[in-house]
Amino acid sequence: MRGRAVAGPSRLAYRQLHSSVPHRDVDSRALAPLGIPQREPVKPDPRPIARTHRDESDYSSRPLKANRKRDRDDPELSDELRYRLPDIAPDVEHHRPPPGGIFDAHSPHARFPPRLAIQRSHRQNYAKSLGLHVTALNRVPEIKLVPRPDVPVRMDTAPKTKIEYSIGQGLATKEKQAYFEDIFDGNDVETGPLNGMDWAEGSEAEVDFLAPGRVVETRRSGRQNVGMILANVIVGGRVRYFVLRAYGDVWLTSANDVQYVLPSTLVKPELVGQCWRSESMDLLARGEQEGSNAEMRRMLTARQKVASVLRKVVRETERMTARIMSAAKAKGGLEGLWGHFASKDPNSRSCVTSVQAAEYFLKDGDEIQIKSGTLPAFAAHNILMKHPQLFIADPGAITETGRFLLRSQSERETLARVTRIMHSTVDEDREIIRGFVDKASRAIETSRALKTKDDYEWKEVSDAPVIEWTSVEQDLVWALLMSLYETRSTQEQIMLPILTTLLKSIPAYSDRNLDREAVALFAGEIGIVPPWETLRRSEVAEDQTRRSVLLPRSQELGSVPLRGDELDSVREDYTSHKVFVVDDAGSKELDDGVSVERIHGSDDVWIHAHIADPTRFIGPGDPLARVAAARGSAGYFQEGSVSLFGDDSMKNVSLGSEEGTDGVKAVMTFSSRVNTSGDVTDYHVNLGWVKKPRVLTYDAVDSVLGLSPSLANLRPFGTPVEHDTVSSTSTSPSSEEAKDLELIQQRMLAYRNQRMKNAGFESFLPQPSLRLSNRPPPSNTSFFSREHTPSKSSFWLGSPMIDFSVPPLESSGSYTSRQVIAEAMIMANRAAAAFCSSRKLPVPFRTCSKPLLTALPGQTGLTFEDLMKKRDPKTFVLDPFELAKTSATFQGGQLSLKPGEHWFLGFEDTHGYLRVTSPLRRYDDLLAHWQIRSALAADHRHPSLAAPRLPEDYVKQIMLIADSASKDNRNAGRFSSSWWTALLIRDRMANPRPGGYIYDSQSIDPNEPLEAIIAMPPTYTAEGDKLNSPVLIPALGTLARLVGSKHEEVGDRIKVRIQDIALWPKPLVSVIDA
Repeated sequence: MRGRAVAGPSRLAYRQLHSSVPHRDVDSRALAPLGIPQREPVKPDPRPIARTHRDESDYSSRPLKANRKRDRDDPELSDELRYRLPDIAPDVEHHRPPPGGIFDAHSPHARFPPRLAIQRSHRQNYAKSLGLHVTALNRVPEIKLVPRPDVPVRMDTAPKTKIEYSIGQGLATKEKQAYFEDIFDGNDVETGPLNGMDWAEGSEAEVDFLAPGRVVETRRSGRQNVGMILANVIVGGRVRYFVLRAYGDVWLTSANDVQYVLPSTLVKPELVGQCWRSESMDLLARGEQEGSNAEMRRMLTARQKVASVLRKVVRETERMTARIMSAAKAKGGLEGLWGHFASKDPNSRSCVTSVQAAEYFLKDGDEIQIKSGTLPAFAAHNILMKHPQLFIADPGAITETGRFLLRSQSERETLARVTRIMHSTVDEDREIIRGFVDKASRAIETSRALKTKDDYEWKEVSDAPVIEWTSVEQDLVWALLMSLYETRSTQEQIMLPILTTLLKSIPAYSDRNLDREAVALFAGEIGIVPPWETLRRSEVAEDQTRRSVLLPRSQELGSVPLRGDELDSVREDYTSHKVFVVDDAGSKELDDGVSVERIHGSDDVWIHAHIADPTRFIGPGDPLARVAAARGSAGYFQEGSVSLFGDDSMKNVSLGSEEGTDGVKAVMTFSSRVNTSGDVTDYHVNLGWVKKPRVLTYDAVDSVLGLSPSLANLRPFGTPVEHDTVSSTSTSPSSEEAKDLELIQQRMLAYRNQRMKNAGFESFLPQPSLRLSNRPPPSNTSFFSREHTPSKSSFWLGSPMIDFSVPPLESSGSYTSRQVIAEAMIMANRAAAAFCSSRKLPVPFRTCSKPLLTALPGQTGLTFEDLMKKRDPKTFVLDPFELAKTSATFQGGQLSLKPGEHWFLGFEDTHGYLRVTSPLRRYDDLLAHWQIRSALAADHRHPSLAAPRLPEDYVKQIMLIADSASKDNRNAGRFSSSWWTALLIRDRMANPRPGGYIYDSQSIDPNEPLEAIIAMPPTYTAEGDKLNSPVLIPALGTLARLVGSKHEEVGDRIKVRIQDIALWPKPLVSVIDA
């Protein structure tokens, strides 16, 4: 067996032998054109051979390396010279020495094959400063060399100690064999052949939860890594993973960076457990070493074993990638793949999975079947990820679906046209750029001249210069706007070069940072995007368009339109109940109501949650259902909202709608029997009817129940003098209604005390309330669609009038009517979960594990009893600053088709938790309604055509896509609120007290020092030289970043001054010590 330790010395001996041969005379005129000085003969070196380093002078006097890896990695050598040499020993007598020290690779007596000989000649000549291609000089007569007796032909050394570990220790399951093929032959981790014929035997990798031990691929900023998850944590409210990479180091990685999940059995569970200790998290968080005691050394040894497996994964993936790319040549490469799966409609997108791509390239005649999570699928995934100009990874569920979006033909043509124009030197193309720059400059000049003429009424400037954009110029605008949408760094961002090149040519932007903030400002100043647009609605619209292509399809969904009365005969009559629909004033999507039913002869009561029933008209295969699935949830933004179904088609289903037969509404009712202690002793789920629900506002209910907050909201920037009032038909409850509301409130408080007795808590920071009093006019909500790119600039006058209020920090945890209604909905969700789990219905259950409690060595760890004692005994609220001081690490909630515990809500059993109370606002609630409807139809032996039960695979795929869309909507809504808040603060720094507002003693000047509270422990900047701390400014209800923090104690109150406010790419307020 060839070994590295043997190869090095023998090669060294051969080189030493060559250097001891006297140089033969070479005509200097032959070397002169090459700039090669003639060298004097060199005498043999009598010293013993030693492992030394290179010198750039004479080759014979230059000490040599004997290690292949060091030779290969030598930065002084070109990439062409970094190759692997075989074992060499001067054990033959006939060979051709270098003429004049130049190795001749073309000798008929050369000892090595021509290819290897040429490589060696390049290496030898390079070392003598002769260049790479000096091989055709005068040849010399053959001579006979005999090795020196004092130089051994081959030097054996003791092999390096290897970690005793084999791939087989990682459980050689079928799943694992399908990944590694036939490499489980022996203990050699480093080598092993690929069979490549048994892919179909592997089972798909399940991705329910990325627990420790899962091998994953992560991508960010052009870097791709393969690693194993050591631990998962919540940092700043987001899921993070400690990942052990193939190089042996540990990275803290965002969950969003995980792009592929490999089979769960690549590493043995026992080995996974040895790679992590509870105190490692705290040590890594502080940037400290994980220790050097014996136990830590065992942990590092285990990590070395895992790293060897990871390196094997990388190597085998590279081999399979090369194989796929070789096979792809016969099928037109990636263009052929795109053409095979692309839509026939040039304006429509389609999708392909990594499995389909691998099957397309690797099948040769007979059909083959490749499973998800196997080596060919992973290799195909890597190939598709590298070509974002053709394939876009599923933004929300790539790890579960493996899907890629194919750009449409028209989109590709537009990108190609823009790229060509930006890099062209043709006069016609350069004229297009000059025309665009001229129009943009005139638009910017017009826009900036209007800045001093603003007021609180939005109106378009009618006498502004007319600036119209040609089709090609619209292409350029669209490409710029897309740089604000395609921002994920998991794939190459192909729009950024266009952004840089184009904006740099605009005189007004030539001297500023060319980032996304510059793009957003530019789009506004040239009159494309109106001043009130945060582009969040356009982002949601583009998300929906792309996700609609990725949605799964099922033949069992049913395509027959529903009449609406198929199951009316099984509905129960609740029309005699007084149903209370309580929501914010002005809310349109009223989808839940509550009623109470007293039980004769018992103190128990039935609490009924009546939920609007859109499934009466919409089946799971309806086009509106697919719109809702792609959207995930309704979107709420300061500049306008977006409904779940995309239009007002379901407005009559709302419980607040007055339309219907005598005010009768179809509902799905979830009933719970509750005793005086708050225990639920029975539940019931059915379809029903309610009549003329009583619509009330939270303020009205708070008033009648005496639950109004004791502290009024702060108004740091004054109260708008004139603003739109929110219309509401709500009136104060009557005395009889007040009794029912009071009974509901009492039982809900008892229920809350019961469920939160031993588990769960609430912890939150005050959130500011923000509303645009002067609503902007309707505008384009699809700026990221080329079809909707404006062809003409529009300029607007006006400024936002913002009604901004902040709840006092002391009011956190106040028990109001919002908590009463929320508790009733939690109870209804719990009843729905019990109903579905008892019938084993595949629905999107929500689970959440208890937090992880860790402690450093030598310290007393925090127990769950300690954590529970920190809660307020009445409200179960845990002070957020006290929570930040603990070592508790929180794991994110998960979606699952099986019920499980939800510790934060107080449900430690396995009956599960399920959301069903907002089917007009959330798709997963609607999905659960369809499944419950199918079960109720089966209970009543009703034909299932009107209520098909959805298959498990379909539910799993679509719930993940919809949940991802829902999260994006929530993030977009938070971005909108943060953007307007940051804009308001920035405007008030320029003008602390503009007209149109009423000010009082609470009003502040944001230029003055403000009180702040350290909200979380500080972290170092990327440069590692400054500490940044998240701080809460109570007067603004806003989290800010304290730059250069000198305070490390969470909860410290300090004085800060606002330093900077950024709106893009993320709204951020930066402060410094005052």
